[in-house]
Amino acid sequence: MIILRLKKFVGIMLAVLYIMIVKDIPLTQIQAIPDRLNLTTSDIVAVNNDALFGKYISLQKSDNEITNESKLNFNLFGFIKLNSVKINLVDSEDIYVGGNPVGFSLSSEGLIVIGANSVLTQEGKVDTLKSSSVKVGDIIKEIEGEKVTSVMEADKIINKKEYEGKELNIKAMRKNKQIDLKLKPALDAQTKKYKMGLWVRDDAAGVGTLTFIRKDNKRFGALGHAICDVDTKVPFSVSNGKMYLSNIIGIKRGRQGVPGELKGLFVKSQNLEGVVDKNGEFGVFGTLSEDSKLLKEDNVIQIGGRLTARPGKAKIRASIDGQKVEEYDIEIVKTNYQNISKQKSMVIKVIDKALIEKTGGIVQGMSGSPIIQNNKIVGAITHVFVNDPKRGFGVYLDWMLNE
Repeated sequence: MIILRLKKFVGIMLAVLYIMIVKDIPLTQIQAIPDRLNLTTSDIVAVNNDALFGKYISLQKSDNEITNESKLNFNLFGFIKLNSVKINLVDSEDIYVGGNPVGFSLSSEGLIVIGANSVLTQEGKVDTLKSSSVKVGDIIKEIEGEKVTSVMEADKIINKKEYEGKELNIKAMRKNKQIDLKLKPALDAQTKKYKMGLWVRDDAAGVGTLTFIRKDNKRFGALGHAICDVDTKVPFSVSNGKMYLSNIIGIKRGRQGVPGELKGLFVKSQNLEGVVDKNGEFGVFGTLSEDSKLLKEDNVIQIGGRLTARPGKAKIRASIDGQKVEEYDIEIVKTNYQNISKQKSMVIKVIDKALIEKTGGIVQGMSGSPIIQNNKIVGAITHVFVNDPKRGFGVYLDWMLNE
């Protein structure tokens, strides 16, 4: 009888202990860690010292000497492996931090269809868009097998003698998928030339904030999100582009329900800082010019891996007047353990009174502002909450560095 009671008591105690341990283990977060992490040796030490994943979980290297082939194990009680990821070893002093206002002039890798433009023919107005399989938001890449990057190129193709009066084959991108379309140009009664009957755009411009410049190859990243076409909201597919230093000449203060804006100005013939080769989900990327004014040794900072960012006090670097870059206090409210790259990696809140007084919090034009925590750059601002301009989203630096 005593033995049965003792077994029952031990069983209850083990069950209670099991529940206590399991409750303290963020299994979902650990399994959501991506296959590769940007880390330094100090990051691993910090995660263990701060018990980021609870007191029962420790990070242990597979090798004494860390390389890009090393693995990092998430161990329970020091010996039960819950997950294992590869280490992307980053130099602790290999990046220039941004915060500078920059402007971009981009040329499209195709023609973005933004609307219909009826052609006045001898028989009357013809809406070619209505009668074709082309839709607003499509990016026209080829017409009859020939690449098009400008309106002039498209006009030359559709007015070739062999295509007169014919329905043309078009290759386009729609929601990141290549599709085959048909369009029959119409003969303009006044110019006697064939026209597509489409409003299209082949260039774009935007202003934002520089996030970082790599020391090893001078590649830069900015904005934290793609530049999109103003009418269709489709990300602009870039064939080439340029980055310029910009001046902040005014502020539209943000308030609940109405996003604010930094009013920036840049001149294409002045202050060229680099060339752009990518406009992607996590920002605008390219290579800095050899004579760039942005390479300053006092702006070198440590790279913060994804595990470096955690709830607590932090700072952002931004310019809200001219080209002067300053630091402002924020809080990282929440970090998300993303197993795939996404723009909304963390929630941040502006607590700096001076910044709130001038801008209301986060405003358009601050996208790309570096987020710094414990003297490391851990990410960049991407979006503002429309209903609360003091709050917004940030993207992990990892996702931008991988571009």
